Amino acid sequence: MMIIGLIPFEYKPQYCLKPQNKSYITFGHRKEIRDSYEFNLTKPVFFFINPALKKKNEIYKSFLESGLNPEKCYEISSNSKVYKAGKGTSSIIIKVKHSAAGIEKGVVKQISKDFDNEAKILSSIPASFKNRLKLIGYSTLNGSVNSIATEFIDGQKLDANSKNLDKKILSQLYKDLLFLDEAGILHRDLTTYNILVDKNNIAKIVDYGASKTFAEMDNLSNSGKIKYKQPDFISYSNIQNFEENALLVYLKQLENKDSLNLQEADKLFEEHIKLKADYYNKHSMILSINQENKEKITNDIIFRDAYELMKTKALNKQIKTDLMNSEKLRIKMNHAQKRVRLYNDNTLKNPVTGLYWNMLEGAYTKGLIKTSKECMERYKDNKILYKYFDLQNKLAKFHYNEIFIPEYTRHTTEMKDFLMKGSTKNLDTILKEGNLLEKKDANGNWCGPCISIYKADINSLEGENESYKF
Repeated sequence: MMIIGLIPFEYKPQYCLKPQNKSYITFGHRKEIRDSYEFNLTKPVFFFINPALKKKNEIYKSFLESGLNPEKCYEISSNSKVYKAGKGTSSIIIKVKHSAAGIEKGVVKQISKDFDNEAKILSSIPASFKNRLKLIGYSTLNGSVNSIATEFIDGQKLDANSKNLDKKILSQLYKDLLFLDEAGILHRDLTTYNILVDKNNIAKIVDYGASKTFAEMDNLSNSGKIKYKQPDFISYSNIQNFEENALLVYLKQLENKDSLNLQEADKLFEEHIKLKADYYNKHSMILSINQENKEKITNDIIFRDAYELMKTKALNKQIKTDLMNSEKLRIKMNHAQKRVRLYNDNTLKNPVTGLYWNMLEGAYTKGLIKTSKECMERYKDNKILYKYFDLQNKLAKFHYNEIFIPEYTRHTTEMKDFLMKGSTKNLDTILKEGNLLEKKDANGNWCGPCISIYKADINSLEGENESYKF
C-alpha cells in the first residue's frame, strides 16, 4: 500500500504507478512518518478526488503541503478545453503542469459521489479496447474508492460549432460502442460532453460514473426500480444512449444554424442509419449468445433490414425520407422522455419544465404514430418496410398509452396543486430555472440549455393542428 497525501493508494499490477528516478510529482506528506511518495507522471492524467474529504481538510492539507492548492488558478479541463479552476454541476477537473519540465502533469477532478462504481467499470474494460479511457490507478479510504487516476485526453467535446463529427469519426465511435456492448457495459451518459475528439480525430468516451453492467441492468429491471420498460425493443445497447443524448443534440445544433448546415445534418444522419444496420447485425449476434429473449433479437433484425436499404444507391427518395423522418421522431420521443424524468424525479426537479418536455414528448409520439401508420399503408407490399413501420407504430402506441399519458396526468395534477399552494415568487423562480422564459442574446440566438436547440420543433409544434395540442 502506498500513500498519496493522506490517502492510501492501492494498485492492481497493470495500473501501478512505479516510482522512477525522474519527472516526479509529490502529492503531499504523511505526517506520521514524515515521508513522501513520488510517482512518475510524465504523461498527463486525470486524478479524481472525492470532495467529501474537504470537510476534514485532508485533501486541502495534502495539496498545500505539496504546493498544489486546488482553489488557486491551476488549469482546469472539463470539456477537453483548458480553463481556470472552477466548478461545474457535478465536477471539477484541474490539469496540473510539471513545474520543471513544463509538461502537463495530471488532472484533479472533484465529484459529489464516491467512485466505487466508476473504478469497477474502468477496471473491467478489456485492454483489447484500443480507444478506451486508460485507468492508471485508484485509492480507497474506509473501504470505498475515493480517488481515481486516468490518462488525460487532450481533445474537444462533440461540438457543432467546431463540426468535429464526420463519417469517419462516427464509424470509429460506433465500433467502440459495440465493443462496450460486447464487454457487457452500458455507459448510460453518452452526452456531447462525455465524448472527446482528440488531435488525431479519435473519439474517446469518458466519465463512466453512471455506467452499469448488463447484469446490473437486468437486476434493476426485475426489481422494478426502472419505472418504464418498452416491450420487445432492442436490448441494452450503447448506440441508443448515444443517439438520444449526443448525436441528436449535435444535429439539432447544426441544423438550427442555416440551410447549408441542415443538408449537412441530414447527410450525417443518413450515415448514422447506414452504420446502425451493421451495428444491429453484430449486436443481434451478441444478444443471441447472451440473451434468452429471442423476440428482442428478431426486432434487432427488423431494424437492421430496414436500415440496410439505406445503402442501396438507387433507393427511392421517398423511402429514404420516410426512414429518416420516423427515426428522428423516435429518437426525439425517447430524448424528451428522459428530459421529463430529469426534471420530474431528479435533483433538477421542476414541474413547469417537466410539463413542457412532457408535452413535447407527446407531440413527437403522436407524430410517430401518424407517420408510421401512413408508411405502413404506403409500403404494405414491401415486407421489410412494412415490418419496420409496424414495429415503430407499436412502440409509439405503447409509449403514448403507458408512458406519456400517466406522466401527463401526474404533471397536470402537480401543476394544479402547485398553483394553488405555491407563491408567486416560487413560480417566477421555477419559470426562470426551467428556461421557459427564453431570451435572445446579443447575436439574436436563443439562450438556455437543451430547450433552445429545439427551437425549430417548438415553432412547428405551435403551428400544428389541435391533435398535437394538450
